[in-house]
Amino acid sequence: MNTQEFMVRAASVYTTSVLALLATGSLLAQDITFTNKTATFTSLDGRVFTNVTLVKANDYGIVWKGDGIGLIPYTKLSPEVLESLGIHQERVERAKMLEKRKAALDAQRRAATAAALQQDTVNKQLDQQARLEARAAEEKDAPRKAALAEITALEVQIKAAGDEVRHTAAA
Repeated sequence: MNTQEFMVRAASVYTTSVLALLATGSLLAQDITFTNKTATFTSLDGRVFTNVTLVKANDYGIVWKGDGIGLIPYTKLSPEVLESLGIHQERVERAKMLEKRKAALDAQRRAATAAALQQDTVNKQLDQQARLEARAAEEKDAPRKAALAEITALEVQIKAAGDEVRHTAAA
């Protein structure tokens, strides 16, 4: 087999593998709809589900209804229960991967929120400090402003007295 034939076969095997993975992924991504199926089972944490109607199996778990409605993650069910409900292990592995991805995204969101809250706190503290400094500057400047106002009032009085003296001297 020459190099060109080898490359063609390798590309063919690779393409087939990728298509198989895509097909498996798209099959796993499709919901499984249960039709009039009731079940009784116990989750790994000991919760008993008695005569619940199974609605569907989505990417994360099984949607059920009974006294209420809920979703139980695949990761909280034993392999035996999953097998009895027709849920393949590949779907469970995909759910685990999606849970990890969701947990990572949630952690990033919480970290971003915490950083934004911390920045907001810092900004509020800086604003408070600026207001206190402005108030201190105003209080420090208050005696000078009062003295300036008094000087201005005295200047007005002096001018009025000068005008009165000139008016009296002219008369």
